[in-house]
Amino acid sequence: MMATVAGVIHALQLDGTGGASALPPEQITSSSHTESRWLHLDLNELQPEQLQNELGLSPTTVDMLCAEDTRPRCVQAQEGVLLNLRGININPGAEPDDMVSLRILCQAHRLISVRKRRIYSVLDVTTQLHAGNGPKHIDELLASLTKHLTHRMRDLIDQLEDQTDLAEDQLFEKGDLSVSERIYPLRTQLIHFRRYFAPQKDAILALISLKPDWLSEDSRFGLRERADATQRLIEQIDTLKERLSFIKAEVEGQLAAKSEKRIYLLTIFAGIFVPMGFFTGLLGINVGGIPLADNEWGFTLVCGLILVTAAIQVAIFYIKRWF
Repeated sequence: MMATVAGVIHALQLDGTGGASALPPEQITSSSHTESRWLHLDLNELQPEQLQNELGLSPTTVDMLCAEDTRPRCVQAQEGVLLNLRGININPGAEPDDMVSLRILCQAHRLISVRKRRIYSVLDVTTQLHAGNGPKHIDELLASLTKHLTHRMRDLIDQLEDQTDLAEDQLFEKGDLSVSERIYPLRTQLIHFRRYFAPQKDAILALISLKPDWLSEDSRFGLRERADATQRLIEQIDTLKERLSFIKAEVEGQLAAKSEKRIYLLTIFAGIFVPMGFFTGLLGINVGGIPLADNEWGFTLVCGLILVTAAIQVAIFYIKRWF
């Protein structure tokens, strides 16, 4: 479909029953409408001036939609409510913690969403609309987008929890200390997620507190549920971070204990062989008067003396419980 606005990924008109149809190109920029419309744009393929000139947005609103800093937030703009959200990046070859940004301008009869990278939560909603069981109005569309973003977050955090469970099992049941190599990337991902989840919850709550006229009570309830779900994810992340810290401390403790045991054993053996070295060094000096030098049993007697000395030392160490 050739659109009058560059970078249009889709332009849909909600039918009010859960379905949607594509807008004709000439109606995409029309502002005289009462039907619910959803414009989803690719920021890589449009210029900010197009949002201002062709969609009638103010320069301030355009700057907010195109800003590089896309930390989750919600503010009242001139034309409507501006909401920045973050989602899990499951694009091929991407790291999940490199979260994708969805910038939304929500009005009574129009929702404009802008992205730089593909967001699969948006595809989830469009799939529902094409199947006829999607959101019916703008407020439901916004609530549905936040719902799918939160669900994909939850799925990924559940996967990280499974990996943490596996690391604990391998450490405490199998004694596999190599789990330390997998702890660091897990902690790094959780830290990145925690950085965005907390402001995302605050952004959703801020939207509810603004109480725009187009936001129904049902949609407010749904958004409040998303905020609660995000809070639970934050608590789950904090718990996982503590568990990973405990695993890291346990691995370090076991490695330190093994190292101390090896050093202890080496010290014991060194202590046993010091007297032996004394005897052999004393008997090896090249001067006259060495005992048993002319005795045919001299070497045997010296070896026996060394063994007896070692046995006495081992007995003393054992009695003193040094090993």
